[in-house]
Amino acid sequence: MKICPNCGSSFDESMRFCVQCGTPLVEEAAAAEPVQEVDAAPEAQETPQAQAAPQPEFQEAPQYQPAPGYVPPYGAPIAPVPNPDDHTGEMEAEDIAANKLYAMLVYLLFPVGIIIALLTDKNSKFLQFHIKLSIKYFVVQFILALLSCTVILSIPAAICMCVVGVLEIITFVQVCKGQAKDPAIIKSIKFLK
Repeated sequence: MKICPNCGSSFDESMRFCVQCGTPLVEEAAAAEPVQEVDAAPEAQETPQAQAAPQPEFQEAPQYQPAPGYVPPYGAPIAPVPNPDDHTGEMEAEDIAANKLYAMLVYLLFPVGIIIALLTDKNSKFLQFHIKLSIKYFVVQFILALLSCTVILSIPAAICMCVVGVLEIITFVQVCKGQAKDPAIIKSIKFLK
């Protein structure tokens, strides 16, 4: 059994330092003599050997990091993860509020809607984003329409046109909410950046 010479706490043989004060631990039999010597002769503490006594090294506790695949319990707050496809935060709220109707017209009246949007506000980032996106939709639908004229690719092209049509409806709903998000498949088209 080991006893701390500083605070008197007792510990197992495996302990090297006192948990309470950090002092190096000594065995019980050996602890009685140094404690008496220290009490009898305080000048013995000033010896170079006492000054050179190893001090415990405390390490800073590691930061908590959850294990991969950890799912917090139900109801625990979860930090929001930014969506790289959502560009709404890059635009001003006034710009979105002022030009939401014109951005809807871009999708409803494709060529005329773009002209109306360009005549109202050329510098609106919200309108520019949706004008470029509607042109991408038009190009993709035009290419799919050309492919549907062929006998071999008519069915796959028709299916792809339906998928693009659904994506365009989703984008229109997002415009109604005042959002500027890249759609799933159309975002991979690299022209009109």
